Amino acid sequence: MSATALQPLPVRGPDLAGKVAVIVGSGRDSISSASALASAGAAVTLAAADESALKDAERAIRGAGGRALAIHTDVTEPQALGRLVEATVGAFGRLDVAVNSPGSVRHAGQLPGSRCRAVYLAMEYELPAMLRSGGGVVVNSALAPAGSRAEDAECVIGLTRAAALDHADRDVRINAIAYGP
Repeated sequence: MSATALQPLPVRGPDLAGKVAVIVGSGRDSISSASALASAGAAVTLAAADESALKDAERAIRGAGGRALAIHTDVTEPQALGRLVEATVGAFGRLDVAVNSPGSVRHAGQLPGSRCRAVYLAMEYELPAMLRSGGGVVVNSALAPAGSRAEDAECVIGLTRAAALDHADRDVRINAIAYGP
């Protein structure tokens, strides 16, 4: 994760003032998502294993006038994800948006389904917080990084589809993005 590529984006989409987003995962895409959401007015919490990159991103967002919180998080650990959501709601009062992009999962990267499990665990804590806030949006990355198993991406897509159907009548939209090789 590199904060050097972090550039505030001009606000062209919806005004997200008063909204709160959590970005779970590492990599340039996660930093870009956090930057875009902060530029649109959302408070953002960044969560990943790379603590120094998280702090760099947090400083860059705050330096551009945004509200940000960086939390070192092992995305394979359920209690850590629970604490992440609690800290986000504690700091900003609600949760409206979640971007789950675990990338290559540390400690479990070689296990089939490890990225899918990380997305599942994240949503397990994010969705109740969103429902308490009146609804929201979840975006899950189904990108299969080079050298990873395609089954992981397929699992994320299936999990996303099932969660979207389960929450369709509860003002929560859940989508997956699949891109790359």
